[in-house]
Amino acid sequence: MKYQSEIEFVIKMTKYAIAEVDVSTDAIALFKEYKDVNWNIVKRLTTLNKIDGLIFNYIKLLPNDLAKNIPYYDYYKIVYKKAVLDNINRMEFLDKLRVEAHDSPINYCLLKGSVSRHFYPDPTMRHMGDTDILYRNIPDNEAVILFNKLDYEIVENKPKEFIFKSKNLGLIVELQSSLVDSGYRLWYKYLSTIWSRLIKVGQSGEYKMRDEDFFIYHIIHMAKHFINGGIGLRHIVDTYVIYKHFSKNSDFDFSYVHSTLKELHIEKFYLRIMGLIDYWYENDIKKIDNATLNLTRFIITTGAFGNKKQRYANHMFLKKQNILKRVFPGATTMGNYYGIDFEKEKLKLIPYWIKLNVARAKKGKKNIEDIKDSLNISNEKIAYTKKIFTYCGLDDSLL
Repeated sequence: MKYQSEIEFVIKMTKYAIAEVDVSTDAIALFKEYKDVNWNIVKRLTTLNKIDGLIFNYIKLLPNDLAKNIPYYDYYKIVYKKAVLDNINRMEFLDKLRVEAHDSPINYCLLKGSVSRHFYPDPTMRHMGDTDILYRNIPDNEAVILFNKLDYEIVENKPKEFIFKSKNLGLIVELQSSLVDSGYRLWYKYLSTIWSRLIKVGQSGEYKMRDEDFFIYHIIHMAKHFINGGIGLRHIVDTYVIYKHFSKNSDFDFSYVHSTLKELHIEKFYLRIMGLIDYWYENDIKKIDNATLNLTRFIITTGAFGNKKQRYANHMFLKKQNILKRVFPGATTMGNYYGIDFEKEKLKLIPYWIKLNVARAKKGKKNIEDIKDSLNISNEKIAYTKKIFTYCGLDDSLL
């Protein structure tokens, strides 16, 4: 595998970075074992996978004479310090939200990294691009007013989602009324009843997921990103940390998790990810089998949220794309984009196809190039994608 030493080194650095006991001796031994790695490649991989802040937690385990000889030491340190500051600011925002929400009818539930960050030895280890919040019980205009009070302004209004940005700090909040697009029919059906299973927290309208639902939602969200281009190393680290955290709870119902993931057609995907984690963090990565090695390469080289070329290849495999489908996407794709169930109202597709292509025309050359690129994926790339997806049990039944 190309850059195998660098990939192994990056994975092992994350293992020691999130260790719950002192692993300084092992960290030093690892650094010496991989002393000849290309740090330009290492840095490219850690940045692509959005784990630069986490890597500094590994670097802190090294004595100064080794740490400061790392070519990108200052870069990793700056990213880490920014993560610490962002962590403080996000906690202040959430405290203010609880106060403002106390006199508001809003119900809300923190999602993803806002929860899982607390499962890490140090919350700053979990990079967060934004704060995701599920909400209900409040009109859209009142939600905007509430966040304006918190010094956040709306920057984008999507179907079933508002995106707010802090006026002073630049932090992003995604306020969403649904956990997944309706086009993912099985997942949407399961998650559409989530409010009936949430647990109330305090008196401010805040709720939280049951542990089992949080874990299931994490796997669903990861599978969605996998389908849409890739998941990157950060999602795998998150899965490992979340799994370890819940494994300490003897009441955690893994049988419910497995049966639900099976019903949602992603149990095999989950088992493949857990098999990969076993090689990465519990056993010897150098003894990894070929299938898991291919999955490792796919995950790390596509980055934290995938890339356009891989997304196009995924869609070519799953949806068998052609020029007609690119210009006039199916009900599922259109539903995911516009937040409308076109399966039930297919006549509505016509005006929305017009709306979509008018928007594309306004973007001009760039959009035409994107369509050309999506139809110019090699057969080799599609065959590689098919191999990975088949191994993970992912197919068009999910769409």
